Amino acid sequence: MKSYTALSRSAQRSVYYFRCSSGPRRPSLRQHATYGLQNAYSCAEEKKVTFKELGIDKDLYQKTSGIRFRQHVNPLKKELQEPTKPLDWRAVYDDPTKPLVLDIGCGYGRFLLGLSKVDATRNGLGLEIRDPIIHRANEWAKHLDLDRRVYFVRSNATVSVATMLETYPGPIELVTIQFPDPHFKKRHRKRRIVQESLVTSVCEILAPSGCLLLQSDVLGVAIDMRKKFESGHGGTLRLSDLHDDDANVFFEEPSMSDDDDDEDSEWKKRGWLKENPLPVPTERECLVSEQGGQVYRVYLTRNQE
Repeated sequence: MKSYTALSRSAQRSVYYFRCSSGPRRPSLRQHATYGLQNAYSCAEEKKVTFKELGIDKDLYQKTSGIRFRQHVNPLKKELQEPTKPLDWRAVYDDPTKPLVLDIGCGYGRFLLGLSKVDATRNGLGLEIRDPIIHRANEWAKHLDLDRRVYFVRSNATVSVATMLETYPGPIELVTIQFPDPHFKKRHRKRRIVQESLVTSVCEILAPSGCLLLQSDVLGVAIDMRKKFESGHGGTLRLSDLHDDDANVFFEEPSMSDDDDDEDSEWKKRGWLKENPLPVPTERECLVSEQGGQVYRVYLTRNQE
């Protein structure tokens, strides 16, 4: 394997963005296996996306780094088709009757940890398909004394949300699906996390007046998520009032794309949110902002029963 300095400038840039990013766009280079995540700490510091206020200092970062894992996992594998069983909620949370924030595809977990720092009134549950980073996220939660309010579980959310959350004692007030793996190839789109089964499950578990945030920096993925929830929610969801103010939204749709087949969409007519309505961004969101990219957001509310 070539050393970092022996790589071309463009390849070096790809490795740099790989280390900084927690989002779905990953280069195929595998230099991270050599340099390890400890180097990602200093690199991410430069881009200010490590959420320093969490208290994950360099020593802790290096102590819990060095893990190796596949960036892309096939959720259709047989072992991932078994729904995750309900947790013993009293063993997980100090107060399982608190409202819950569910982060589907939580990645490295910093979003939930950061949100719990600024909002102690709710519990947090992160679902992620890659097992090694789940272990590390729980280690971080323990170090930050958040382990009785935030918990991370390996789970294929597409088949597990309804089964897993049906016994949660408190209301599920917020669900987030942020920057999911885009699975660009058309034949792989059945691997995307937002499928009909997940739409149905989220609509079932979300409390009345609860909120759902969908966002991606890949326009086709954002359109696909919006389309699936609009067609499958069965009257349970509506766009947040934030979409009513023209100052809050923008309009961008592909001119020629097989993703753009929702001409009759009412949600499409009300645009994408310019700003994240939540107080904490994800690392991917920070990186996209740093690079001058665009994020496509839809914020939904569950109707009162």
